[in-house]
Order: sequence, then structure tokens, then C-alpha cells
Amino acid sequence: MEDKFLDFLKNKKQVQVSSLSNKDKELNEWIIDIENLFSQIRIWLTEAEKQNLLQIRVDNRQISETQLGDYTAPKLIVLFEDEKVEIVPIGKHSLNANGRVNMASSKGLHTLLYFKDKGWFLLKPGHGYE
Repeated sequence: MEDKFLDFLKNKKQVQVSSLSNKDKELNEWIIDIENLFSQIRIWLTEAEKQNLLQIRVDNRQISETQLGDYTAPKLIVLFEDEKVEIVPIGKHSLNANGRVNMASSKGLHTLLYFKDKGWFLLKPGHGYE
């Protein structure tokens, strides 16, 4: 009886360790997806930044998700004239996608959804995504 209980505990521990490594891998992939998006945005804005038409800053954001737990992710802030646009990761598991990032400014809120096999798409309320 004692051997079965020990086997049970060992098996439980092995499942937890395996689960943690899968969770870490998934989180690392998600952070890389965010960083790749931010790199692309920076490329698009390179010329405007060179001409001092805008400033780009990177900050951090705390996120809590059931599947991934609590973690820190980067957020991008674009400043120009009297406007501020924050590009903020919301979570890896959102809206049946592989990731969600919101772009918020005084002009409104836009949502980008990430699909591993297709890339990033702008969610259009009532119209799906493009």
C-alpha cells in the first residue's frame, strides 16, 4: 500500500514538473510573439522617429491568466504631438486566438488577434477580423 502511495506522489510530482515546463515554453513563445509585433511596429515608425515626429518607449505590464499564471510582458508606447498610443498585451488565451493585444488612445480602442499559423489580424467589431 505504501509503495502505491509513493508511486502516486512521484507521478503527481512528475506531472507538475512537466506542466511547468510546458507553461514556461508557452509563455516564452508568447513573449517572443509580442516582441516580434513590436519590432514590426518600430520598423514601420522608423522614419518618423528619425525625424523626431514621435517617440517610442517600452514599458512593462503585469498580466494574470489562468493557464499561464502571473507574468510580466512588454508594452509599447508611442507619443506624438499631444497623443499617446499604448499597445498593450492582454493575454495569450483570448477570443479563440493565440494572443490578444489592444491598441488604445484617446481616439479609441482597437484589438489585434494573433493566430500562430496566420499572424496578426485587426478585430473589426461586428465584422470579424482582417
